[in-house]
Amino acid sequence: MKKFSLKKNEIIRGKKKFNQIFSQGKKIKGNYIKAYFLEASELKVGFAVGKKIGKAHLRNKLKGWLREVYRYEKSGIKNKEIIFTIINYDGNCNFWTLREDMLEILRVLKL
Repeated sequence: MKKFSLKKNEIIRGKKKFNQIFSQGKKIKGNYIKAYFLEASELKVGFAVGKKIGKAHLRNKLKGWLREVYRYEKSGIKNKEIIFTIINYDGNCNFWTLREDMLEILRVLKL
């Protein structure tokens, strides 16, 4: 088994589940990323980027960056359903700035 993998059963699917986490979940906000989370029986994650941020290729690239950081840094998080969203993208933001922002959020989630 791969150490840094993101399996299909770890990903949140469906509009109902996303809406439930958005409406009932707690929020943590960084400079570029906002995380919504609920306590759950197992660890699941979702990634979302709104249509106000660029075209489809940019949104897909940003979601890929979020997935990549999450895959390597997910150890230590237990029993939560988390959705990461990009809230502020100013063109100067790159992988490393998103990574630092997400690491701050993940530190809080690991507590």
